[in-house]
Amino acid sequence: MNIDICKLELQNIDLKPRDSEKIRGYLGNKYIENDILHNHNQDKFIYRYPMVQYKIIDKTAMIIGIGKASNLVANIGIIEDKILIDDKLINIYEKSILRLNQNYGCKDDYIEYKFITPWIALNQNNISKLTLNSPTNPMCFIPFIITSFSFKFIQQCIFSFTV
Repeated sequence: MNIDICKLELQNIDLKPRDSEKIRGYLGNKYIENDILHNHNQDKFIYRYPMVQYKIIDKTAMIIGIGKASNLVANIGIIEDKILIDDKLINIYEKSILRLNQNYGCKDDYIEYKFITPWIALNQNNISKLTLNSPTNPMCFIPFIITSFSFKFIQQCIFSFTV
């Protein structure tokens, strides 16, 4: 299966890792009609795989759009030249937009992954499973969570492509 991906980098603005949620809040409020940016419907949370992800890696802001969200992220990259963080308007003088059509599926060889940004693996559903199934060794439940997360990603991509 091929998936469209857009990576927008906002370069040369010195940001902290916690600023990613502030970028999400700023863009989510500015483009409130596009719930794919913030996963909220008025005051309720929309439970789905986040098709727009916000990261700060090496002080560089990255906004990643997956599937149908890739066009939206590319357009934001074209339109936006300022961003508001902590009530401070920051000019964006340098940015890059990378569009990919990535093949996603099974591989014959192992692929090694590394988490370079924090990932919260637990939610309301699997925290109870964690404490019931592995009270002495909670880490043994993490591979199951990662596998479930991968399946949710695939489901969301297939659903967003067939609609």
